[in-house]
Amino acid sequence: MAKKKKRTNSLNRLNKTNRKKTRIIVISAIALLVLIAVVTVILVLSGGKEIPASETGGVTTIETTTETTTAAPETEPPIEYPEPSFAHGTAFSFVRRDMGKKPVFTDPLTGLEADQDLSSFRPVAIMINNIEQAMPQVGISNGDIVYECLAEGGITRLLMVTRNYENLGTVGSIRSSREYYIDFAKNHDAIYVHAGGSEEAYAQMKSRQIEHLDGVNADPISGKNISDTVFYRDPERLKTMSKEHTMVTTGARMADGILEMGYSTVLREDFTEPVVPVDWGWSVSLNGEDATHVKIPYNSKRISEYEYDEMRGSYLRYQYDHQRHIDGTTNAQLSFENIVILEMSHRDTGDDKGHLVIETVGEGDGWFITGGKRIPIRWAKPSQDLEMTLSDMEGNPIIVNQGKTVINIVSNTINSSVTFN
Repeated sequence: MAKKKKRTNSLNRLNKTNRKKTRIIVISAIALLVLIAVVTVILVLSGGKEIPASETGGVTTIETTTETTTAAPETEPPIEYPEPSFAHGTAFSFVRRDMGKKPVFTDPLTGLEADQDLSSFRPVAIMINNIEQAMPQVGISNGDIVYECLAEGGITRLLMVTRNYENLGTVGSIRSSREYYIDFAKNHDAIYVHAGGSEEAYAQMKSRQIEHLDGVNADPISGKNISDTVFYRDPERLKTMSKEHTMVTTGARMADGILEMGYSTVLREDFTEPVVPVDWGWSVSLNGEDATHVKIPYNSKRISEYEYDEMRGSYLRYQYDHQRHIDGTTNAQLSFENIVILEMSHRDTGDDKGHLVIETVGEGDGWFITGGKRIPIRWAKPSQDLEMTLSDMEGNPIIVNQGKTVINIVSNTINSSVTFN
């Protein structure tokens, strides 16, 4: 009995001892968890930096996570564009313009990027129908320089000049020649593209040996007729328009016709561009009066308008009763970075068709418009077959902004009625 009681007492003491040990272990574990929690909070608040022992109860804690540091991207130095070498006075100046790296090739007519070297490549100059019943034209937005001038009957026709023509799609509709349009084509040493013409136009083509592609008649010099090679009637236009408004061509067809006629595709050696774009990375700023809405009243029904879009830096073209002038291929409105207005003498020939004579040779006044401003200019052309020159009133050559240029030929009467705002 005594032995049994002794064993019982021993078990009780052992259980008490075990319970004490268990409480110590639990308390230690809880204390350790609390310490870990405190250290974790301190690490988060300190941004993962090393924590001094004095702040962690004697425990030195070092960051256990890896922080990724992204190096700042290397920035390329700004592109330095050489100062344009063109002479200029007080009428305009050159302003730096961020255009990125200069491309390998630029188009001499626009100053914009080109996919090949066009520096010595002859352009084509295409007669474009501009009568209201023939709207919309197709491919007209590919004109790098576009002339507008009166023909008989109060209508105007357009001359579309483009250098990189070989890859053009459909262009038209194409109409007949007048002799003064030949002179405009000669401003660019261009191969002239038309469909028929006046008697005087044909007489001058023969006497001046004009290199041209005709959609109606044989060449008066060689007797070759390449009309079927170069031109065709657009079946879609034939559905809705009179036949005279349906003749078109393409870049590939013009290239074939030029090859068949044996014309050179290289510019004349002494040729100089009459419309010169400013260097890459620069723009032209005119020191002139405002010109944000240019309105040219050829007559009461035939009005050409240009509205300046400051965001685009170009002028949107309207005609007739303020109708958007669009390209039927893209449905895009025609726009131009540069507008040139040239005053030339007009007179009626007195024939039964009301043909005009326009004096393209000599010199006269005009306007140059770009960037919402205008300045007066002078034009000069020494002969029908040589290019014209454009200069400001101080005699400095006009430099235009990169992009497309429209040249409106007007009489003295029309010029006096032009408005600019």
